[in-house]
Amino acid sequence: MRSSRRDLLDKVLEYSFACIELNLYLYNNPEDKNALNSYNQYSDKYA
Repeated sequence: MRSSRRDLLDKVLEYSFACIELNLYLYNNPEDKNALNSYNQYSDKYA
């Protein structure tokens, strides 16, 4: 049970990190559609 809980926490942290990094990238590259799509996918998983 504990490893399952840890795996879920790791996924939440992974999605959070990806959203933050992509947000920073998109601030400097707002026209990058691939990055925006990735951000939206991770954001949906994180929410």
